[in-house]
Order: sequence, then structure tokens, then C-alpha cells
Amino acid sequence: MKKLFTILMALVMGVACLSMAACDPATSTKTIKIGAQTSTTGHIYANCLKNVEAVGYKSPALAVDDMVNGTVDYVIVDSATAESLMEGRDDVKIIDVPLSYDTYAVGVDKAQDALKASINEVLTEKADEISAIITKYDDFAANKASCLGLDVEAMVAKAQASVNHSAPETQLVVATNAEFSPWEFVEDGKYYGIDIEIANLIANELNLELVIVNMDFEAVCTSVGTNNIDCAIAALSITAERKDSLNFTNGYFSDISVYQVVMCKADDTKLDGCMSAVDVISVLTGLV
Repeated sequence: MKKLFTILMALVMGVACLSMAACDPATSTKTIKIGAQTSTTGHIYANCLKNVEAVGYKSPALAVDDMVNGTVDYVIVDSATAESLMEGRDDVKIIDVPLSYDTYAVGVDKAQDALKASINEVLTEKADEISAIITKYDDFAANKASCLGLDVEAMVAKAQASVNHSAPETQLVVATNAEFSPWEFVEDGKYYGIDIEIANLIANELNLELVIVNMDFEAVCTSVGTNNIDCAIAALSITAERKDSLNFTNGYFSDISVYQVVMCKADDTKLDGCMSAVDVISVLTGLV
């Protein structure tokens, strides 16, 4: 979460900002706290809301735990991750009203135009395989045996060695944040996830050794181009801010079934009647 502000999001945010302009900043106070993974679309979204305090977390799971404990009031995260966070618990719920839709792309080192072009070719030629990977992770528990798992300890050693690698052109070094199931996560000492498998597919097609470098999400974009890191694959939406650090490939995922949503405590009824993003924003910002 971390992650494209689409035209719909721009419209929604525009409506929200116009609505919130009616609030008097001299008298308003920040009464609502919204948690989100730092630097993700959810975090950016929360930061755009007046009368709201956006609280950044290392992972969306930590944000949800803090919400249950009363530190924050709500969490904004993409719907696929929200569903994953719901597993095995009945103390939280999802307000299934899309705030924005996401398109994910690979962020590539600005000095490597040829790599960007090559990755775009792979994304186009292997679109069906990528679609199958995404579908597989709709039910990770059932499909785990067929999912690619990369040993974390081995990959950490590779990542450490890659910093001083004498022939970086033989490797594809990928920055990610393994805190964002189903896109990238750790289970049983292995990296799993849609993005992990897409990274592996790209590396194989380009005849390169894959190196995964796991880090905090806020460092993912700015790390590209340093320490031999070639690109970022971390459920990244395209934003103007990120374009300062990266060149983006074509999108490899865009689906109206995945969007930014609010999560809240199971017994919180304030958002139950909301039918649109504007309804949700109005409640969160205290306009109603």
C-alpha cells in the first residue's frame, strides 16, 4: 500500500476538496485518524482529506491492529489486501465503496530506457500468464502448492552481494515491500505474491538472475537507481510524485474489482449507509 490516481479518483477527490472547502480551517479540528501503509495510494488519499489526520504504518496489517486497539479510527487500503486482512478475524469489516481504482506498473531506473522497453515487451507478450498468476492468488491457501516461493534467506544474501556485483547487467535487481498480500508477502520463510511471480517471469524472459530486495515501502521508489537496483515491483500506482524517481512501464494490472476501500471496526456503523465515495468522504471529514 501502497499505490494510480485514475480519472475517477481525480473526480472524487475534486468533489471532496470542493465540499471540504466549505469547512472553516480556523475552527475545524482533526478528530478522525486514518491509518494506511506509508506512501501508498491509501496514505496519499487520507492526506488529501481535511479535518483528518493520516497516520502512516510500515504495513497495512499494523494499521488494522492499531485500529482495533483504538489508536486510529479507520484504515484505507486496496480491496484485495483488505480481503486478505479480514481472514480469520471478525473484529473488523470492509466498507465496500470504491474510493479509487488502481493500475499497477513497474517503476524502472530512469537511466535504463532499454530495460523499460524490454519489460514492456514481456508484459505484452506474457499477458495471459500474468493474468493466470493474478487469478491463482485469488485463493492462495488452495493454490499455494502451485505458487512460486523464493527462499528469503537466500534472496537476502543475493541482495547483499548485488550491491558490489561486478557484472550487474546479468541480474534484475527488484525493490519491493513484502508486507502487502497478495501482491508480495512472506510465509514459511519464502517470498510469495503476484509481484514476486511477475518479477520472476520478467527475469526469466530477459535471461537475468532475479534478486529481490525487500525494504520499507516509502523507500521502494527512491531506491531505484542506487545499489544496482534496476526497478520496483510493489503494487505501484503511477503518480506524479513517483515519476520524479521512476519511469513507469505499461500497466500490468488494472481491474475495477480492485480499488481503495475503508476498513473499520466490526461494530462501527457510521459508514454503513454510504453508497458512494463522496458519502464516505463526507462522513470521514465530519460534513454529515
